[in-house]
Amino acid sequence: YVFTPHGKIIVLPRGSTPVDFAYAVHTDIGNTCVAAKINRHYVPLQTQLRNGNTIEIVTDKNAIPSPAWLHFIATAKARSSIRHHLKHLQRRKARKLGKGLLDKALQEYKLKLKTLPPERLENLLSELQLNSAEELYEDVGLGNRMAPLVARQLAPLIDDADGEAIGHRNRGVRPIGIKSNESIVLHLAKCCRPIPGDRIQGIATAGRGIVIHRPDCQNISAFHNKPEHLIDVQWDPESDNRFQTKIRVDSINRRGVLATLAASIAESDSNIDHVDMDDRDGNTSSLYFLISVRDTRHLDDVLHKIRNVEFVLYATRIDG
Repeated sequence: YVFTPHGKIIVLPRGSTPVDFAYAVHTDIGNTCVAAKINRHYVPLQTQLRNGNTIEIVTDKNAIPSPAWLHFIATAKARSSIRHHLKHLQRRKARKLGKGLLDKALQEYKLKLKTLPPERLENLLSELQLNSAEELYEDVGLGNRMAPLVARQLAPLIDDADGEAIGHRNRGVRPIGIKSNESIVLHLAKCCRPIPGDRIQGIATAGRGIVIHRPDCQNISAFHNKPEHLIDVQWDPESDNRFQTKIRVDSINRRGVLATLAASIAESDSNIDHVDMDDRDGNTSSLYFLISVRDTRHLDDVLHKIRNVEFVLYATRIDG
């Protein structure tokens, strides 16, 4: 059992966290939770609660539940509430993304959704056995239907004022902008881990939305003969977001190697999310760091700092 700041007792199972507490108080408190205090001290949201703790939840009306919470919560109420919210959030985001993708695909034919005759869209919805345009947008956003193919179904039957079919390609269409690595329907591929500054290519994947790869990624080659799956994307300029990438560092075995490298990475304003070590021959080791950086320039700064460490033999970015 734990207490609210007003002394109310909340009974929770062993292993519960502040997130479980927030949902136990009220679903809206859980959905807008951004931070927590235990006995007046800020703690990570995944901290396990103890008997007698007094818990205070900090909320933000603009906040939404994080999918990462599902990895550490303990109560069924919290789990079902988070999944319910994320499901509806995914549908809303998918519809917005799908509408944007379809509109951009129509621009290839010098058309726009808002100028399409309503009866043409209604006829297509009937052909596809969909109840509304929102369902069509959702399907496109989730990758269940390809925007270029849907646009192709719409475009040929549209006539201009002179009665001629409109079908001229417009190559000046701006690509979809990628803002973050936290999107529900836009995913950064873990095989090549693209970061701002990399050239990127989107692949529409059924049920997952759009997966963003680097063009030289091996996993993108299978789609070269399926152009309807390929989506033009580009990075939107941002200053605060961090993106994960992987680096390999080969070094001479010495006491404190990991601590020294970790300090160099921290001094470069980067965070280490995971590290593995491979002892190669007794004299040298390979260390694999998963780090968070702002962009390719920031990554270059991190690698430059590491290469200046005395016992480092080699440092580079790798896939995976």
